[in-house]
Amino acid sequence: MIIPNNAPAIPIAGSRVNTPSRLRPDCAGLDDTPASSLDRDKLLAHLGRTALHGSISRNFKGAYRLVVDKETGEKRSVPNLYRIDSDKLGRCEYVMLTSKQYASVMVIDVDQIGKAGGHPENLNSYVKGVIWALVQHGIGPAWAGINPISGKAQFIWLIDPVYAGKNHTSRNMELLKATSHELGELLDHDPHFAHRFSRSPFYTGKSPEAYRWYCQHDRVIRLQDFLRQVREMAGQS
Repeated sequence: MIIPNNAPAIPIAGSRVNTPSRLRPDCAGLDDTPASSLDRDKLLAHLGRTALHGSISRNFKGAYRLVVDKETGEKRSVPNLYRIDSDKLGRCEYVMLTSKQYASVMVIDVDQIGKAGGHPENLNSYVKGVIWALVQHGIGPAWAGINPISGKAQFIWLIDPVYAGKNHTSRNMELLKATSHELGELLDHDPHFAHRFSRSPFYTGKSPEAYRWYCQHDRVIRLQDFLRQVREMAGQS
């Protein structure tokens, strides 16, 4: 894939805001306006969940608690769930936006170091080039989260919900895995990212490494069409 370094600015189409009036390659074509509470409410509505599994810190063991079965006395681990209308959700720096049986978003973790600052212009230069190309093709991320210290990032796409049965497999779940893999390869993602706990767009704490989130749009993608476009960009079709 060839990504021009001096591509001209183009007018925003379907942006959620009126400014900036033109896309900038140095910002990867991303809107630099911090996400609002309304943006977060719309994302929560799209997730279609009444509660989310959250973790206060990177110690994910603390995101579970032991309960004892009253009949058998057997101990088992259950997740700490936080209602989406609870202030406690804002304490969680990490959250599971998907489950093994249901997903309405696709999360890509990009472990490429950029610059300090926490803005789109601080992303890794290669990552900016790919995101710029995705935006120009009309398939840019719905959300961008950027580490203010390292410039690493996570990107979220809204998708038509996909489901799986008790065996955690279905044709649509396999399509989601394939799309995540190929998009991740294009972005030179972190291959060890588990696609479970991700940085939370709903975090309201004061951690110095908390990602800064930018909502771009609320368009929902159709995975099959999206995968075809990603493959075209990567020169696989």
